[in-house]
Amino acid sequence: MLQIKDLVAGYEMRKKWVAAVDHVSLNVKKDDFLGLAGESGCGKSTLAFSIMGLLKKPGKIKSGSILFKGKDLTKMNNEELRNTRWKDISMVFQSAMNSLNPVMRIGDQIVDSILAHKMVKKEKAYERAKELLKLVNISPDRVNSYPHQLSGGMKQRVMIAMALSLKPSLIIMDEPTTALDVVVQRMIIEEIGEIREKLGFSILFITHDLSLLVEISKKIAIMYAGEIVEIANSQELYSNPLHPYTYGLMSSFPTLVGPLKRSDGIPGRPPDLSQPIEGCRFYDRCSKRMDICRKRHPNLIDMGNNHMVACWLYSGDKNE
Repeated sequence: MLQIKDLVAGYEMRKKWVAAVDHVSLNVKKDDFLGLAGESGCGKSTLAFSIMGLLKKPGKIKSGSILFKGKDLTKMNNEELRNTRWKDISMVFQSAMNSLNPVMRIGDQIVDSILAHKMVKKEKAYERAKELLKLVNISPDRVNSYPHQLSGGMKQRVMIAMALSLKPSLIIMDEPTTALDVVVQRMIIEEIGEIREKLGFSILFITHDLSLLVEISKKIAIMYAGEIVEIANSQELYSNPLHPYTYGLMSSFPTLVGPLKRSDGIPGRPPDLSQPIEGCRFYDRCSKRMDICRKRHPNLIDMGNNHMVACWLYSGDKNE
């Protein structure tokens, strides 16, 4: 359904190029649930905005392609993108519950999103708004409520309802539960899964919470400093993380059972993406680094079982 091929996107600032997304390739299939994980600033949101055609100056796509059902989104003009957004691809934005207009009723905001992309009568759009609220477990009479009358979890559900309004094939969710407590987060995640099973759309779920992705996604891609460093099925990644960065992320959240042990974070900080990097981008923070890691950039290699990793620990040409 979605094929991202060798995408380079970032920001031009003060004559410097910041490569927030650097030669990224990803596929999202029909009825797929792909998780994209990585620490803050690794390029996850830039990738999402690139897919949606919402990357504004100083951001831009430098090269590569984003194919949606065979059509390259990077080659579309504004009108073609506008006709694709929400109908075919929609997005739940980061901190989306703060994106609602505080002086408009919930129903009016959902109806506006429908009428902006589809020629229907206003009465029919209101009926659709009520259906959508019911779908995300909000009482339909809440169409007359203002955002301040809703809890944080309800606001988030409204934004998910809005993303579902035109029955898209793919929904991008950019950290949709970050600002919520763990109980409400769990409820919303379960509801997203139930709705996806019912309607059959695909999801690209972006978060820094790898433990969450292991539970809910089919496949996980790990992003570091603008690059994809590991891709695997979620259970395979959980039981057998290969890249030292992935292992560090997995080790940074505590276990619920077994003896207590100290959880160590990943030392150091990500590299400056405005500067050229010759070798592995994780070199300065890696406990398993070798001399080749500083000199040569590793590419993604297939380790079998749909597991790919970009690390010299698993490459056979270290001495070339």
